[in-house]
Amino acid sequence: MTNETGHIRRKLWQLPPNCTDLLATTSHSIDSMRLLAQKALSRVGGTDCRLTGRDADLIYSITRDFGTQNPVSEIFQRDFETRHKTIIARFSAIESPNELLNSWLELLDSKTTLAEISGGFWAALTHPYGIDAQGAIIYEMGAWVLSQMRLGASGQDKLTIYSEQLAASQLKVDLGKERLREVQIALDAARSENAKLHCSVNGLTQRVLLLEQTRSLAIASEKPSPARPAHFQEQSVTQKDAGSNWNRKTPVVPLPSPTMQVVPKLYETASDSLASTPAIPYEKNKFIPINIAGKRILCVGGLIGAQSFYKKVVEQAGGECHFHDGGLEDNVMRLPVLINSVDIVICQTGCINHDAYQQVKRICNRSGKPCVYLERPSVSYMRKRLQAQQTPVTSGSA
Repeated sequence: MTNETGHIRRKLWQLPPNCTDLLATTSHSIDSMRLLAQKALSRVGGTDCRLTGRDADLIYSITRDFGTQNPVSEIFQRDFETRHKTIIARFSAIESPNELLNSWLELLDSKTTLAEISGGFWAALTHPYGIDAQGAIIYEMGAWVLSQMRLGASGQDKLTIYSEQLAASQLKVDLGKERLREVQIALDAARSENAKLHCSVNGLTQRVLLLEQTRSLAIASEKPSPARPAHFQEQSVTQKDAGSNWNRKTPVVPLPSPTMQVVPKLYETASDSLASTPAIPYEKNKFIPINIAGKRILCVGGLIGAQSFYKKVVEQAGGECHFHDGGLEDNVMRLPVLINSVDIVICQTGCINHDAYQQVKRICNRSGKPCVYLERPSVSYMRKRLQAQQTPVTSGSA
């Protein structure tokens, strides 16, 4: 191939030996050089040739073959010409060694790609005027490769530092997450323990009040009472009959002890002593008329030991009564099943676990289940409220 001045471009085996390593390693990868050499040697021997050994030995053997014309140097000559034909055409118009060297230096300063630099190196060395400037061309190429190696090493050092910093930061994040999980577990345990203590305190408070009331009533019963009737007397009680609605007079045997006769009064008056104890905030009842007769009623919370009296109030109204102690001993997780199995809920907001109250409120609001909120746990207050709920009340009387 000739340029416009008539000078002939040089071949690979005509170039100085000190440039072959730079030509090979900047234009080809190790695998590419291995494949080209195997292809050339396979054609010579007529068999499939496989080159093994270290990469350094492979580069040394191939670049030594560049010094003479042989199948290996010829196949690389054709590959260089094909690979860099665009930049070869660009350099072909250069008409002097100085112009060639300046064009080569401009290419190095342009911060272009490695493929462009290696192509320019090949085009400059094989140019007809390359023999006059080859010393400066090879020197500048070696300096450029060295600077790129230093930049690569510096970049690798920075990458290593950044990787170490990233690993340290990730370790801190992982430790923070682990610490957060531990704090959350401790907080959940503290909340659970606080809820248990709250229930225990409420239960103990109720027991103390009941014991005080029982003691007072027992002391009062020991005083001589005025003329009592005979041991047996006819007493009228109100009870529900299967075939009638209300108020059938039935003679019954009275309780033998005055103390036992006043036990119902105990649960009706105990709530007055609990009035000073803060209760869980309750929903203001809207006195929506409800019909208890024939319905399943769930009573949540209330005084310990008063369930039989709550049950009597509900049954007198014609309902079927079920109980949940509001989280003192019964599992709060049973509330959804119990609420869904009944028709009406009675929530004793003054004697109930906070979590149980929130569950009752949420489930009833979501399902539209009627719920009567009682802020006082006395039996008499419950009876009055249920009677009021069964009869529509005007806003003025509420």
